[in-house]
Amino acid sequence: MVQIFRNAHGVEGLHLATDCFSEEVERRIFSANRRYRGSRNGRESGGPTGPTSWWPDDYTKLTNLIRDCGLLPGYVPPNYCLHLKYQVGSAFCHHYDSRHRWGEVIVGVNLGQSGVIYFVPKDGHESMLPPGMNSIRVTLPRRSIYIMSGASRLDWMHGIAKQQPTQPPPSWNKQNVRVSLTFRSTKVFSDVYLKRQHQIETDVEKQAELQARIDSQEKFYPVREYGGAKMSNDEVERHRKKANELLDKMDRGEIRAQLRFEQHEVTFPLPAACASNGYVTNGATVAPAAAFQGGGRLLGSADDSDNEMKKAINASLRSLAEDRATRRRKKDHSGRSSSDKGIVVVDLLSDDEEDQKKESGGNGKMSPDVIVIDD
Repeated sequence: MVQIFRNAHGVEGLHLATDCFSEEVERRIFSANRRYRGSRNGRESGGPTGPTSWWPDDYTKLTNLIRDCGLLPGYVPPNYCLHLKYQVGSAFCHHYDSRHRWGEVIVGVNLGQSGVIYFVPKDGHESMLPPGMNSIRVTLPRRSIYIMSGASRLDWMHGIAKQQPTQPPPSWNKQNVRVSLTFRSTKVFSDVYLKRQHQIETDVEKQAELQARIDSQEKFYPVREYGGAKMSNDEVERHRKKANELLDKMDRGEIRAQLRFEQHEVTFPLPAACASNGYVTNGATVAPAAAFQGGGRLLGSADDSDNEMKKAINASLRSLAEDRATRRRKKDHSGRSSSDKGIVVVDLLSDDEEDQKKESGGNGKMSPDVIVIDD
């Protein structure tokens, strides 16, 4: 059964879904042939190499799983995925990610071993921490998916604690490494997608929510690369054209954006629409829906393959404040709710300080080496 933890460990905007899919799916994605092109402090990275690169079907299925299980129904499809392999002892110092290169949110999928992500408040906001703590640590179990949005993206730096497995790895993970997939949408692609959705939406309330998301992103102008200059108007238009071309292919079904896992591969009942209305879960191409429902695909030029680690460190996606307001309107005042669809949702915004301290284990000391990226 999927469990969704909203505002995990009291970090607003950090949402975690555990036990999302079967071990066979985990093994298949973990073992997929990938090119890791660099190593740094025991951490290996790999990523897209341009428009001719493969985008595995399982990545699209993961995108739709994030929507279908309720973790993030309005998820903007990713058009970029970075693979990170963490050996025992490797870590990632806490940092901010660029709001100008990427879209709203960052999504991480955890495979092969558990890991720990930690959060440190930005300067002047230390009162956000429970008494006596320097950071908040959140365990990422195998087969879990986390989303950083809202305050977790703006008010907190995040990092990966030293990889120290406490459980034996599965038999197919002989090196005892942790694999992380991080899905992002590039800034212009995300903007174009949201505007297209706003144009076709007929519900007034949903239109307003989409407009709020669009407005929240307009303050972040797109850049060519981390540390680079602001894109010229011509450059932005070229990227918009590519984004529209890609989304048109998704809408026409030329890109298989409707793919889902089989029912036996997930731990919650798939929506009824997956068995009707043109949806399938067996890998076949489907007729396009009236509104885009699918996942992402690689976008960009061959130059995007250069310096992947630099881009990884600066990866980011800023989310909307509207997400908080919407969640609060729907939140059960008890702080806990459940559905009849095999999904349990728990809001942890008001966790006890003692529980948070216990989860931290007292190991969340702030490093003096703070990386501030495009703050």
